[in-house]
Amino acid sequence: MTNAFMTMAVSLANTINPKGLNWIGDLLLKLFSAIGTVGVAVIIFTLIVKVIVLPLDIYSRVSSKKNEFKMKRMKPQLEKLKKQYANNPQLYQQKLSALYKKEGYGMMGQCLPVIVSMIFFIVVFNAFRSVSYHEVAHNYNDVVTSFNQVIVDKYEELSLPMKEVNVENGDGTVSTTKEYDMEALNAALTEEQQKALIEKAQEAAKTTYEKVTPGFLWVKNIWVPDNAFDKSVPSHSKFKSIAQVEIDQTEYEMVTGKLVKDQVNGYFILPVLCMAFSFLSQWLMQRMQKEQQQLQTVDGQPNTMKMMSIMMPIMFGVFALSYSGAFALYMIISSLYSTISSLAINAIATKVIGKKFAQEAPVKTVVNR
Repeated sequence: MTNAFMTMAVSLANTINPKGLNWIGDLLLKLFSAIGTVGVAVIIFTLIVKVIVLPLDIYSRVSSKKNEFKMKRMKPQLEKLKKQYANNPQLYQQKLSALYKKEGYGMMGQCLPVIVSMIFFIVVFNAFRSVSYHEVAHNYNDVVTSFNQVIVDKYEELSLPMKEVNVENGDGTVSTTKEYDMEALNAALTEEQQKALIEKAQEAAKTTYEKVTPGFLWVKNIWVPDNAFDKSVPSHSKFKSIAQVEIDQTEYEMVTGKLVKDQVNGYFILPVLCMAFSFLSQWLMQRMQKEQQQLQTVDGQPNTMKMMSIMMPIMFGVFALSYSGAFALYMIISSLYSTISSLAINAIATKVIGKKFAQEAPVKTVVNR
């Protein structure tokens, strides 16, 4: 097995090509390089993203607050309509639409920024996924290089000759090049020496892996989900899934032979925080728009917001359990920032817009005979 592995895996050209990145992925990698700690870089990146979309958030919150005051002004008329058409929801919606149009009440100002934010969320999600692919593959290449270097050093220490091989060029021609002769190295070493050499190479690979694999707080490997089902050193199948590459299992098991493979990567803390902060954000939004939602249906049930307050935390939890700890951290900081900014923007908008609407006359109640 040792001879077969060394013949197959020790070539310095035996590396894997990381997936390409979009411009957001490039920005993430530059932040990682500049800051040095992936977790801190993710937090800073999240804050940058939230500052970029802040004008949309302000526009959405201000539109929502304007609608809230318009709804309060229309409340007497709306309650009158609800009583009149309690048994005819369809006609109630028609009357409601007519009143909305008359008073300039519309949901587009609230919905459009949300749609844009969701599109941006998908773009960022894809960027994090591509960065995970790239970094896992890139780090593994570093580990393989360290493993190979130990064997190459031994090869050169023994002053073994290189062998000539023919290589086909892209234009159909053949050129001659030199490479390490693993058969010559195997022949120069006893079985015990080969085993010792492999163990030394594995120790070098372990040292490099521990150096290049980023952790964050309790999470051992930030490119793996924060849960007890995943190990900090991915299995061969999990590695292929994360890195999106094909790699021989024998090679992978040999290179990672000295790594601790039974250590859990996390304890479900990030997924729980994802769901908690997402629920808090949705609950806060629901509280802000509760009165509007109650008056938009004849039975007073705010069904849309209620469904969102349940679905969004579940969706975030699934993402956190399925994808990297880095993306889970992004979602947590994003939800926390949204909660704080929503409270601040809502407080300012209430004070500023409230003064304007206080000076306007309320909507007169129309009595239909």
